[in-house]
Amino acid sequence: MKKILLLSLFCCLSLLIFGQGSIQKQPLTVDLIWGTGLFYEKQPLTIVQLKDNKHYLTLENNGAEINMYQFKPTIQKIKTIVSSTEAGINSIEDYLLSPDEQSMIVVCNSQSIFRHSYVSDLYLFNISTQKIMEIAPEHKGKRDFSFSSKGQFIVYSYQNNLYRYSITSNKTTALTTNGKYNEIINGTADWVYEEEFSQTKFYDISHDARYVAYVSFEQFDVPPVILSHYSGATYPDYEVLKYPKVGEKNSVVKLHIIDIQKSKETTVDLGKYEYIPRLNFSTKSDYLIVQTMNRKQDHLKFQKVACIDGKYQVSVINEEKDDKYVEVEDQLIFTPNEDAFLTLSDRDGFKHIYKIASDGTSTLLTKGSYDVQEIAGVTSENTVLFIIAPIDAPYNSSIHSVGLDGNDFKSLTEQDRKYGISSYSNGCDYFYGYYTKANEPKTIAFFNLDGQIHSIQEDNQRLKTELGAYDLSPKIFTKIKGVTDSLYASIIYPTNFDPTKKYPVYFNVYCGPGSNTVINRYGSAEFIYHELLAQRGYFVISVDTRGTLYRGADFKKQTYGKLGELELEDLIAVTKEISKWSYIDKDRIGIQGWSYGGFMSSLAITKGADVFKMAIAVAPVTNWKFYDNIYTERYMNLMENNKDGYEQTSPVRFANQLKGKFLLIHGDADDNVHVQNSMELANKLINLNKDFDYFIYPNKNHSIGGVRKHLFNKMFNFTLLNL
Repeated sequence: MKKILLLSLFCCLSLLIFGQGSIQKQPLTVDLIWGTGLFYEKQPLTIVQLKDNKHYLTLENNGAEINMYQFKPTIQKIKTIVSSTEAGINSIEDYLLSPDEQSMIVVCNSQSIFRHSYVSDLYLFNISTQKIMEIAPEHKGKRDFSFSSKGQFIVYSYQNNLYRYSITSNKTTALTTNGKYNEIINGTADWVYEEEFSQTKFYDISHDARYVAYVSFEQFDVPPVILSHYSGATYPDYEVLKYPKVGEKNSVVKLHIIDIQKSKETTVDLGKYEYIPRLNFSTKSDYLIVQTMNRKQDHLKFQKVACIDGKYQVSVINEEKDDKYVEVEDQLIFTPNEDAFLTLSDRDGFKHIYKIASDGTSTLLTKGSYDVQEIAGVTSENTVLFIIAPIDAPYNSSIHSVGLDGNDFKSLTEQDRKYGISSYSNGCDYFYGYYTKANEPKTIAFFNLDGQIHSIQEDNQRLKTELGAYDLSPKIFTKIKGVTDSLYASIIYPTNFDPTKKYPVYFNVYCGPGSNTVINRYGSAEFIYHELLAQRGYFVISVDTRGTLYRGADFKKQTYGKLGELELEDLIAVTKEISKWSYIDKDRIGIQGWSYGGFMSSLAITKGADVFKMAIAVAPVTNWKFYDNIYTERYMNLMENNKDGYEQTSPVRFANQLKGKFLLIHGDADDNVHVQNSMELANKLINLNKDFDYFIYPNKNHSIGGVRKHLFNKMFNFTLLNL
């Protein structure tokens, strides 16, 4: 019965979404997908809502200008605030509006560093006088910049030190002076904090602009790795990166507060801790909320640091403990009309919103069997705007609101698609966001707070029309039996599917904690690549195994201490389940994954070699002792507590079981998952006289960007030849 229902759904979706089969369709190729940009959707603009609740700013025309629009009664352009031509710069890449809305920082000439970080040239533009000037031109390559509360000054980071730039006097003052590459960083994250705590700016400014709090990173005892870069020189360039692996020493982090009024810096005693993952000044009072965490990451403290005329009183106002781990949330939002802040926690079994007052009183605002994905902000009606993933369809997401007292829960949008909020400012009566489905690119719009569309800004109609020219199979969602749970999966059927024939299966997986692949959103070029595989006669299936998101804390945390074990068991169980379908060729099951997915592919073709005929692993972890300590110790426990767990989850351990065809790919300049991982696995396979294919991309990091056409041609041809 399940097979009949799936087949019926597939046929109906094919007609409804992609049109009649009698229309002549164009073929897909790797070069078309990755060489033309045809299949990329337009994304939301950089929107800043103004305090008058009537206007907003946006960066438009490929960085040519920042424009002002009115929101009500209809969307209408009012004027151009600044253009790159008038400013005398090549392109405006980003901008930051001052809190008093009188000036803005204009960003240009950016250069990426790691996943989130970049350096740029910064210009200060005065909106009323229309004058623009470069900020501290002697410091080329600034980063992590912000305005003080009333726009009196700007703080930025340059070469591991913090600086204060006075807007009135146009003078720069060094706030710190001891920063030095690979030794001391002030106010900016080291590599592992940026990667695993998802933040680069580690300073904040008090609401009255008297205090600047920052975290220093002393890197002296952090072991280095060497990344080589090949550019044709006689000797290759290299980079020394401080990278703390499992069991190794981290940067020693300390909290400092600078009293600008007294020109005095104090190092604040926070007690015993390993990490300082967040610091946030209150938006109304002179106190700082600092989050500290132990090395095992099972005990998180919210510490209040009261700033009283240059003296500092520390108190723990809230704590969270877990027998496995506690994750640090990206968001901490201070409420406009109360002395409290909002944050997320899964201490209730699902991730929910908590309001924590400055005296430590905690109030649960949301309840139920669902996970809150994101808090957008607080409305003028004292309600919280947020996004949830429903437990019965976690591949969707919808927008809701609830009162700051925990009452008046409302659903604002449909729940059969994925919604997102790209911009919302506290107190505004509209938000800027989008909705999408797997087979439908984003519709980007302005929404009223009841969830109704006020005005569509971009419907991606060009792309929707383009998709109609190709013979595409719709991605559908279902549940497939795993070991202990029914698991959510997405399936793309082979083009011109015939249930009397047998087809191979190509699994695309990730499976790691904190990331799902079964999501009801348009997937751009990677989705179209899977459509190319479907045109060549493959089923393309993704599965969210145990350990993934949006099914509660117990579902996610059961992989603790044994990453890869339960996930592989689930993938094998799913494979055995679909092998019962009459049209699946159980002898032609392949798997591909990147990063954690590459780890899973490597396990599948070794430990799971009796099930999988082919595997492609891109940038895989092959032994958790090679990976960074914050991520690994969070999910695997400390090495001294779990030596067997680390040993039992390494694909290198199971290399002798390799039977099928295996393609191993890595970028040799990968700062995240070092090429060491693939080298160690390759070395073991070679010593065992196991045949496999191995490809290294020179000078490429974890994303292997800039060579996607070559990369996907290699994976495509390997799949056609071996599956």
